[in-house]
Amino acid sequence: MEALARALARRRVTLGFVFAIAVLYFASPSRDSLVAGAAIGVLGEAIRIWAAGHLEKSREVTTSGPYRFIKSPMYTIGYLHTYGLAVMLRSFPGIIAAGFSQAAILAFFFIVERPHFHRLHRSS
Repeated sequence: MEALARALARRRVTLGFVFAIAVLYFASPSRDSLVAGAAIGVLGEAIRIWAAGHLEKSREVTTSGPYRFIKSPMYTIGYLHTYGLAVMLRSFPGIIAAGFSQAAILAFFFIVERPHFHRLHRSS
């Protein structure tokens, strides 16, 4: 598993371009998909910006803004913009890429960031 993770990490930029080409190749946007996807994307980006504005990185546990409702809005709801783009393009590979991207950042959060955060705040 670790070897696979390292291989994917080394090839992440190349894989990103391959997915981008697939997303654009299979895109078939319509007026309705552009409107719906844009609405989803704007909502996701607004929540991400709202969440970022309430962070006090490495200082304290944030409980204001969207953090009142969900523990990690930037990694969950804040990823709606990637799904919005896939909806705009009516692209199934785009949905897969958005899901993979979100799964990767959530894995990073649970494996790396969350334990680090707990270590930081246990001593205070």
